[in-house]
Amino acid sequence: MEKTIEAAFFKAFELGGIVDLSIDYVQRKYDWGYKHDRNSSRHPLNEAGEKFYNVELPNIIKAGFEAFDSSVVYSVTSPLIDEIENNLLECKTDVERDKYIYSLITPFARLSGIIHPTAEIERLTARISENEKAAEMWSKANPDEQLKNTAGEAAGTPREQIKACNREIDRLKWQVERTKEISSQFVNLLCSNQINELWTESGTVEHCLSAMLSTMGTYSNRLFAMLIQHGINLKEYQKTAGVYLKKWWSVTDIAYYIGSMELAQHYLDGIKNDEQPTEATPPTAQHKTNGKRGRPTKPFKDIMLNDEGGANLIKMHNVLNGKKGKDFVLIIVACMKKGWITKPTYTQAKNEFGDIGSKQIFSKYLSNQYAFTQTEIEGAINSLN
Repeated sequence: MEKTIEAAFFKAFELGGIVDLSIDYVQRKYDWGYKHDRNSSRHPLNEAGEKFYNVELPNIIKAGFEAFDSSVVYSVTSPLIDEIENNLLECKTDVERDKYIYSLITPFARLSGIIHPTAEIERLTARISENEKAAEMWSKANPDEQLKNTAGEAAGTPREQIKACNREIDRLKWQVERTKEISSQFVNLLCSNQINELWTESGTVEHCLSAMLSTMGTYSNRLFAMLIQHGINLKEYQKTAGVYLKKWWSVTDIAYYIGSMELAQHYLDGIKNDEQPTEATPPTAQHKTNGKRGRPTKPFKDIMLNDEGGANLIKMHNVLNGKKGKDFVLIIVACMKKGWITKPTYTQAKNEFGDIGSKQIFSKYLSNQYAFTQTEIEGAINSLN
């Protein structure tokens, strides 16, 4: 196999690469570390450490970012995806193929784990369940019975075991919330216009990391599009590996790379989607068995204006990925201001973009012309350019 292009591309995302270093920098700067003790704080740095994080590390990241060749995934014909496809075709067995596909997603484990912490939350939730079952088991024993370990030494009582389980449950639940909080903070920093001055200021670590997140998004769309044409469902490999480049793909994510909306839909229809209905599936098909009658909801693409090739809808997906509630509506308002779309319904937006938050929040901000400042709207418009 020839891995010249992919090796150089993946290096930036792997341990010690510029993405890994950028995450370290951002976590320290904003105190977004994954703290096991909820009362802990950042360890103070000595003078050399402060100089490294404030001066040397940003320069290292900037130099690495400037040397990174993103054209291998952004060009019309991607040399990176071509190399990957050729390597895939060389795999002689299913085992060899599976191993190779896993190698295409694991380099992104750290960044994707922060943006899409599905696997980590599932691990923590499973441990909570185990401790709850243990506490229930101990509750059936004599609370004051003296327990002994395998060496015959005293090991507390069932009452103490239950307390220990409850402490662990409390700690794990806090870790779940902390994981969600860190993810939300990173998404807001890298994707939201609330701090767009950091994003647009070329050379900052935030700008570099945001650009690399966008690159990962484009790579994931192109990889999914290529694999699906070979009958391979990337979502299944993500679930097994616990690494989620994206949670789901819609037809607009891949249509450009496959050739047409219709052909992309054909390939999507051919794979099993265990996570949620494909956003491109016509709403009438998604809900035809719910027993309700009424006027069918038009797909989101029907409210797009002058977007026959789907390019503007693809841009919207890239910008809206991970956004919910007010942040989501802000981009929708910007798209309306640009003349890209007419006013969507909540159902149309949800069917196209997935989890966008509650209908109440969507309606509240979309119907209030004073919900956003002019600065916020201008920033959102700029993010779509």
